[in-house]
Amino acid sequence: MEQQFDNNFKQKSPKERFLLILGVVFILAYLVLGSMIMFMPNVLANLSPTNKLILGGSIILYGLFRSYRLIKKDNSEYE
Repeated sequence: MEQQFDNNFKQKSPKERFLLILGVVFILAYLVLGSMIMFMPNVLANLSPTNKLILGGSIILYGLFRSYRLIKKDNSEYE
């Protein structure tokens, strides 16, 4: 699996590689932002704890959805 990913990464044009890396960076940003909202008390302190959990969980779910789409798109291009 790792070798297939490495081969696919090398076959991409510079533009496609940049967009792949940018997609991964944004996925990580969504996961970190959602975690910060959920677990850091000073972030969005004016929200109730329940609303912070809902908002943070929603952002994390969106990050997971983006990662699924990125993996699905990457696999479908080379099959």
